[in-house]
Amino acid sequence: MIVAKGTTITDEIYDELASFKAAYEEEISKDRSKIGIFLGYFLMTSIIISVFLLYIYRYSRNHFDQFGKFIFLLSWFVIYSYLVYLIDGITVLSVYMIPFCIIPMVIKHFFDSRLALFTH
Repeated sequence: MIVAKGTTITDEIYDELASFKAAYEEEISKDRSKIGIFLGYFLMTSIIISVFLLYIYRYSRNHFDQFGKFIFLLSWFVIYSYLVYLIDGITVLSVYMIPFCIIPMVIKHFFDSRLALFTH
C-alpha cells in the first residue's frame, strides 16, 4: 500500500505517486511502438478504402470510370484521415469535433443517395 485511505497527501507522498505514475507510463509506452500504431491505422484505412473502391467498381461504375469524380470521392478519405491525425495530436481538441456527417451530404449532393449512404 502506498497511501492509506483518508491520509493527507504530503509533498513526499505526492512525489512518490508522481514517480510511480511516470514509471507506469514509461512501461506502457514500451509496449506500444509508434510504427506498430501507424501500421495498424494504415492497414485499417487500406481495408476501408479497398472496400469502398470495390463498391464503386461494382455498383457505381460510371463514377469509377470518370477520373475527376473518382478523385473527388477519394479525396474525402485523404482529407478526413489527415484531419483526424492532426486533431488527435492536439490534446486540447477532440476527434469528435470533426463533422463526419458532412461527407455523405456532399456526396449525396454531387452523386446519389445510395453512394452517400455507403460512404457514411
